[in-house]
Amino acid sequence: MYYVRAEESKSQWAAKVEQKAQLAAQLSESRKLRRQLQKQKDQLTADFDRKYTELHRLAEQKQRLEHQLAHLNKHLQKVAGERRTMEKELSVVEGDIATASEVVEEIRAGMQSLRYGVREGMEFQEAHSVARQEGEHSSIMSR
Repeated sequence: MYYVRAEESKSQWAAKVEQKAQLAAQLSESRKLRRQLQKQKDQLTADFDRKYTELHRLAEQKQRLEHQLAHLNKHLQKVAGERRTMEKELSVVEGDIATASEVVEEIRAGMQSLRYGVREGMEFQEAHSVARQEGEHSSIMSR
């Protein structure tokens, strides 16, 4: 009986030692897996933080660019309005230039006509005074 109990205790103890070894191996594997998972978690957390920071930086940059775009659109509308006004003024000036060109052409034609008339008048006067002088000269000679 004592022998059976001793054998039984011995087998139980051997089973417990084997169970302890298995549990120690499982614990070691679990710790190893835990370290790997913790390392992976740390990497994923760092990656998430980096991407979260990048997302916020991009959101701020987008907001700044949207404000800049709105400002530039307002400026573009202002410049477009000024351009339309200047085009209208240019059209008026071009009309004035065309009118002034017509007036200049009329004045030029009048000046040319006046020069022609003055030239003819001077030629007529010269011809008349030469003929008069010749007539006086011939009447003086005939006396």
